[in-house]
Amino acid sequence: MPASIGLHNLRRLPSLTGDRAEGLVSVLIPARDEAANIEACVTAALASRGVAVEVG
Repeated sequence: MPASIGLHNLRRLPSLTGDRAEGLVSVLIPARDEAANIEACVTAALASRGVAVEVG
């Protein structure tokens, strides 16, 4: 049953055409004691293509 619901939802999703999606994507990065890794994580999130991104 969950698979059929997922398939139904997937068919109803609008498809994106072209290189650019409309809107802003907010990326929230929960971090605690991640000083050694946070820079690479934020850099990767900001490198997203085809969509405007804000990182918080």
